[in-house]
Amino acid sequence: MIAFVEGILVELGESFLVLDVHGIGYELMVNHASNAFRLGEPYKLYTAAVYREDSQQLYGFLDPSQRNFFRLLVGKVNGIGPKLAMSILAYFPMDDLCQMILSENFTLLSQCPGVGKKTAQRLILDLKDFLKKQSTVEKSNATTALLPRIHNDVIATLMALGYARKQAEKLFEGAAQQLSMEDSVESILKKIFSQRGNP
Repeated sequence: MIAFVEGILVELGESFLVLDVHGIGYELMVNHASNAFRLGEPYKLYTAAVYREDSQQLYGFLDPSQRNFFRLLVGKVNGIGPKLAMSILAYFPMDDLCQMILSENFTLLSQCPGVGKKTAQRLILDLKDFLKKQSTVEKSNATTALLPRIHNDVIATLMALGYARKQAEKLFEGAAQQLSMEDSVESILKKIFSQRGNP
C-alpha cells in the first residue's frame, strides 16, 4: 500500500497530475489540480488506492485527513464511488462536512452536485455514528495527552490539602473527562471541588 508520494510536479491536468519520484512518474487523481498546484514544484500527496477489475488508480490529497475521509466515503457509504467522493471533498470544507453529517443536515449536503436527497440521507445514516464515536475518541486522546503533564501536580496539591493519595487519584479521574488542553492545576482543582460541592 502506498501511503504517500513525494516528488516534482511534471504534468498537470484538470483532475489529475503526475509526480516525478526519482525518475518514476506517478499519476494521481486530485481535486482542482490547476488551482492548487504549480509545475516544477515539489509536492507530498497522501494517497488512497482504488482497485477495480479493469483498473487501478491512486487518489492524492495534500491533507491526510482528507485522504482518510475519502476512504471512509468510498468504503462505508453505499452508492458513493471515488468520483463522487472527490466531488464532495472538493465542495465542502472538512469541518463543515462532518458537522452537517452529525447534525443530520441533509438539505445542505444535497446541495453538492451529484448528491441528491437520498444520497445525503445515506451519508448521514452510514457515517453519523462512526463520526460521533471518532469525535469522542479524539477528545479522549487530547485529555490523555494532557494528563501526564499536569496529573502529578494536581495529585500533590490534593495530598497537601489532606487527601490520601488513593482518594486524590479518584478525584482526578472523576474530573478527567471534562479536561481540555488549556486547563491549569488551579482550574482542575476548581472542577474537582465544584463536583464535590466544596468552595
